Formats: sequence, structure tokens, C-alpha cells
Amino acid sequence: MKHAHRLVISGMLSAAIALCLQATAIAQQAGENINVLPVAGADPIRGDAYLQRQVEPSLAVSTRNPQHILAFFNDYRAVDVPGDIGIGESVASRMLNVVKSVLARVFGRPKAHDAEPQEAAAAEAWIGMSRSYDGGLTWSGSFLPGFKLDSSPASIASPVFGMDAASDPVVAAGPCGQVYVGFVAFVRGGSSVMAVARFEDLNDNDHGETFVYKGTTIVDSGNNATNGYFLDKPALAVDIVRGATGCAQTVYLTYTTFDGLTKAGKFQSQVHMAASSDGGVTFSSIKINGSFNENQGTSIAINPQSGDVNVFWRHFYSPDTIVQTQLSASTGKWTKPTAIIPDALQTFDQPTVGSADTSDPANNLAFRSNAFPVSAVARDGTILVAWQERVDPSSGLPTTNGTPRIVMTAFAPESQAWSARKAIDNGPRTVEANGLGYFFSLGRSDTSAHPQVMPSLSCAAGYCLLTYYESRTSSLTPALPGWVAAINA
Repeated sequence: MKHAHRLVISGMLSAAIALCLQATAIAQQAGENINVLPVAGADPIRGDAYLQRQVEPSLAVSTRNPQHILAFFNDYRAVDVPGDIGIGESVASRMLNVVKSVLARVFGRPKAHDAEPQEAAAAEAWIGMSRSYDGGLTWSGSFLPGFKLDSSPASIASPVFGMDAASDPVVAAGPCGQVYVGFVAFVRGGSSVMAVARFEDLNDNDHGETFVYKGTTIVDSGNNATNGYFLDKPALAVDIVRGATGCAQTVYLTYTTFDGLTKAGKFQSQVHMAASSDGGVTFSSIKINGSFNENQGTSIAINPQSGDVNVFWRHFYSPDTIVQTQLSASTGKWTKPTAIIPDALQTFDQPTVGSADTSDPANNLAFRSNAFPVSAVARDGTILVAWQERVDPSSGLPTTNGTPRIVMTAFAPESQAWSARKAIDNGPRTVEANGLGYFFSLGRSDTSAHPQVMPSLSCAAGYCLLTYYESRTSSLTPALPGWVAAINA
């Protein structure tokens, strides 16, 4: 059974908690959900007739016009429409020509000729993109240039053109209408690259499209082998150049490089930081993980006053912890990577997923989740870091076999120390109505919070916002014989 995934924009996210650090909270009202790709009936590139093929979105608002928005996401529109069971080769060929024809219209190429050689459908996802010029009310979709079924000049010129797949887009807006997209492109079992694509908002509404694709830069590359070498999970941030005039900006990209196994059979990986001072055209990269050798899941937080760049990530095995290093804007030097918590993480990492085992709920109800940190810096210089961890349901403090919650710690400029991490919201819940995405109770109270996963954190204009997914239960929870509350054990 396939699960439907529809990418939407809403005026306010559910299961979001606002952390008011420097101002009084303002009441918000959720706006209408809007599909980032047009609904059924749209062509297969500008829209998605199935409304279920996009995940892991990231978006940026133009610094030249707040009504202009670019969204990027893992996109499966081209994976199995031509190759679905029951569709013959001749139909698949015609469908592929339709896709090529639409791509030609989107990217301004002549229509593909019917006599072109027939190709198989893409077997992997690519980076989908969509743009809005009216503040998110309406959208028009396409694919990030480099998609192997796109024969436009821009796509063919991309250094990732012809690769099987692309994923994990992260996007950030820069001064003067610049937008940067970090992503991974790879050939399954072959090469992988870490790349950054560049766009500029010309703010020229009189001529239709105002977001212009400026090119793609390969930041790092490797040739995949068993357990490595593979590039994964980028994070991206853009900062102004203090004291400079015009559009001067620095683009920062962090990512993980898996490079084999230890003698004990554990994975090993490095954390790299790549920086660009020429608008993302070229990058220089350095290793920043120090003596921590099993890393993944970086997050970048820039101090808006000083320009200091903080990088956080998860370190596995010994110690299982959250690590920080900082690039000083005044000295240009990195601090020694250091754990920001005094004891080991009480993790709720993704378990192995079974197919028909009803004796252990953890084998059937699994989140694709790890204790990866998210971070931000408040206006006063306070650094906030949050992640998922097991906590005591009463105190909210980390404990073995606790319930999964989003915890947070803060580094205050005055104390120069990290606060004790604690669940940000561990209070009682109102029972959800049937059909609102509830989760099986598994023996737990319907009025308690269930697993919280995948946080996101940002600070701006005196506010810091933390959002995350949270499972809820329904008063009509169905009983499944043999199921127990093992997911908390």
C-alpha cells in the first residue's frame, strides 16, 4: 500500500510551539492549505495529478520581493508513471514524449520529435521545484536543471546532468534576490556529488518568470563503494559580509562524507564545511569534525550580530552526543569540536521495520528519524539547539526507556554555558477527533503526547519558532490483539 504525500503550504503549522524570547507572542490564525504543485488535470511537470509524490520540502522567500517564493523537494513524479504495471511499452513511450514535450515548454526548448530514441522512465527521484509570485497563493512547478529527461540547454549544461537521482534539498535566501539550493546527486552504486544550484530573483513581474537559474557548482564528489565513499545530508546558510557594501555575501554548506567502516564494523564519516564568497560560483572546503569520527546530521546557526558561524551535528557510538564547533568571524579560526551535553543521548532512533509482526509495535510503527540537531541564534546572541530524545514523562528530563520528545538546550552569552536539556513541551493533550492523523494508543493514555520527531528551529525579528511532528491518539483508538506499549520501552 502506498502512502500519499502531498506538499502543501499553510499559514501556520500544526504541532508548532512558539518560543517567545524577546517579545510578546502574537495570536495567529491558520490559513488555507495550498498545493505547491497544481492539482489533478495539470500537466505532469508544472503540476502533479497524483498529489502524493513530494517529500522533505525546503523553501526561501526572495529578499527582493517577499511575494516571490521558491520551494524545493524530493520529487517522485517521473519515477513510475510510464513504468507502472499494466502500461505497455508503446504507451510508456508516448508518455515519455509527453513529459519531454512539457519539459521543452517549461524550459523553452523545441518540442521533442516523435522519432527520438525511446528511453526507460527514471528509476529514482529528482529535486522538484515550484515558484510562487503572489505570496504562496498560486504555484507553478518544474524540476531542478540537471534532470536527465530534461534536454534544455540549462539542464544539459548542469554538471549533474545524466546522474540517476538527486535528493535532500536545502535552500537559503541571500541578499539582492539570491537563492541557493544545496543537494546531493548520485548514481546508485556509482558516483555521488554535493552540489549548490543558484537562482536570482530579478523582480521583473512584467515579463512572467522572475527567478532566473544561474548555474550549479559541484562542491565535492566521490565514487560510491560498499559503505562509502558517499556524500550526504547537507545544511545551508547565507550571511551578509559585515562592513561591505552592495550584495556581498558568504554561502556556507556543511555535509557528511561517509568513508568506510572501522575495524569494529562501525561506519565512519567526516563533517565538511564549504564556503563561497563569490555568490556560490566556487567553494573551498575543509574538514571540521576533529577527533569525532562517526558523524551525521549537521545544522548551521549564524550569530546575526557577530557573524560567528556555529555548526552542530550528531556523533554516534562513543560518545553518543551532540557536537559543536564555531568559526569565529573576528579571527577566522575554528574552535575544537566539543560535546554540548554532559552525558549520552537517550535516543529514539528508527528501528528496523517489519512487514507483518504484530507482537512489537516498534516493528510496524516507525518514524524515519534520528537525533539530528537543529539550531538557531536569537537576536541577543543566545544559541538554541533542539533534537529528539527519550525523556521522563513527568519531569521532561532525559532518561533510559523514556518517551520520545523534542528537547532543547540554550547557550546564554552571559553565563557562557549550556543549560540542562529538557523536553520543550511535555504537558497533557486534548484527545484528537477520529481521522485527524491519530496514532494507535499502544497502551498509553490518549491525553499524553506521543512520539515527537523531526524538529525545525529558526529565529528572526525577536522571535524563535520551534516546529515538529507529534503523534496523537483518538478516543476511537482500535484495539489490536497482542499489541503492547513496547514503543516506549
